[in-house]
Amino acid sequence: MARVNDSFLTEEMLSELTDTSITNQVQIKQIINNWVHSELLYQHAEKNGIFSDREYKRIINNSKRQLAGALLLKKITSESEVNVLPKELEKYYLKNKNSFILSSNYFLLNRIKFNDYIKAVQFRSEMISGGWENVLSKFENDTSVTKYWNKTLISEFEIYPKQILRVLEGLYPLEISIVISDEPGYYAVVEVLNRFNKGSVPPFEVMKPLVEKRYTAELEKLAIEKYIEGLYTKSKIEINH
Repeated sequence: MARVNDSFLTEEMLSELTDTSITNQVQIKQIINNWVHSELLYQHAEKNGIFSDREYKRIINNSKRQLAGALLLKKITSESEVNVLPKELEKYYLKNKNSFILSSNYFLLNRIKFNDYIKAVQFRSEMISGGWENVLSKFENDTSVTKYWNKTLISEFEIYPKQILRVLEGLYPLEISIVISDEPGYYAVVEVLNRFNKGSVPPFEVMKPLVEKRYTAELEKLAIEKYIEGLYTKSKIEINH
C-alpha cells in the first residue's frame, strides 16, 4: 500500500488504521498519506537521537503506565458479564427520561449503500413491494452492498452528505427515497420510519439501543470502581503532602 525506506504499510495494517465505515477513496488516501508523514518523522527522530533523549524516555515511561492501566480496565470490563433484562432497561429509561431529551431533530431510518447503481435501483424496486427486511435478507451478502443501517436513530447533524438530509426532510414516514449518489461511485437508498423533533423523547423501543449502551456503561463504571476499591484495600498506600 505504501513504503517509507524499509518500512511498509500493508493492507492488514491499513485495515487496523481504517474505520470499517470508511469506503471513500479520498479518505483512505488521506489515511495512507498520514501514515507516510508519521513514518517519515519517526525514522528521522530515530536518526536524530530522540529515542535517547531524557524527555522522550520520561514521556514514554508515563505513557506505558497509563496504557497498561487502560488495558487492564478494558480487560476487566470485557471479562465482567453484564446481562441486562429488558425490564431493567425500561425501568432505567423511565427513571432517567429527561436525560434522553433530544438536542436536535432526529430520524429513525433504514439505509443501505451500494457501489453498483443497477443493484441500488433493483433493491429500491423490490423494497417498494417486498419491504425492507425481506429485501435486505436477499441483498445483505451481496458484494455490491458496502454498508447498511437497520432502524437507526440518527441526528440531522450526523447525516452526511447534506444531500441525503435534504431528501430525508422531504420524505413522509415509511416513504422510500430515490437512489441517491451520496459520493462518487456509491449509491444509497433510504427509508424514513419516523422523525422526532428537538426537545422530544422518543419511545423506549426506539431508544432501546442507546439506553442499553448507556446503562451498560454505568454498570461497567461501577465494576471498575469496585475493582479499584479492592486494589486500595490490598495495597499499602501513603500520601505525604
